[in-house]
Amino acid sequence: MLIGKLNIMERTEVGSSHSKRLRREGKVPAVVYGLHKTPRYFYLESKELDKVLSKDVNIIALKHSAGEEINALIKDVQYNYLAGHTTHVDFQEINMNEAIVAKVAVHSHGTPIGLAQGGVLDQYIHEMEVSCFPKDLPEAITVNVGKMGLGDIIHIGEVALPDGVKAVGDEALPVFHMGLPKVKVEVAAEASTEGAAGASAEGAAAAAPAKEGGKEAKEKKKE
Repeated sequence: MLIGKLNIMERTEVGSSHSKRLRREGKVPAVVYGLHKTPRYFYLESKELDKVLSKDVNIIALKHSAGEEINALIKDVQYNYLAGHTTHVDFQEINMNEAIVAKVAVHSHGTPIGLAQGGVLDQYIHEMEVSCFPKDLPEAITVNVGKMGLGDIIHIGEVALPDGVKAVGDEALPVFHMGLPKVKVEVAAEASTEGAAGASAEGAAAAAPAKEGGKEAKEKKKE
């Protein structure tokens, strides 16, 4: 479990105009959804938030300017890709003594055997939803893909998880797949189509003289 730390300041105003003003000042509006409480509105420094978001952080310790500390999960992050900065963050307060459901980053480890066979490793799931107590929440889930050959698939239910951690959702969903490059597949399909078309043309050409020959033979018989 990796805990990030962020300093938060309470917002006395809410609304789009106030949020815009905060962003112009290099700050990010945030909401903390409490445990059986009404949401609370805060803001925090954009640069400080970006440092935390650049890591595989699961639980955030939000330190209030009044001295209060709130343990929370990042629920949602809104980002302006054109401007290149975070525009809003939602946090979910948690109780460290109660089980939680959270998303954890998934990374691969090892060099798949299938790479030497001309294959490509596809990763379909970059975050896994898991259930556990906060103290057991892993920083990230690392999957060993070293033994994967062409056509091999690793599903959610086959991923080894730490003690006390359970996967949430459909265990049949694929996480990693070792397949052929799309270019090779497309070239092979084109070659197959061209081969079929060529064979069809050759067959038609071969059939034409045979018909003509049959016609000539009939005419000679009449003579």
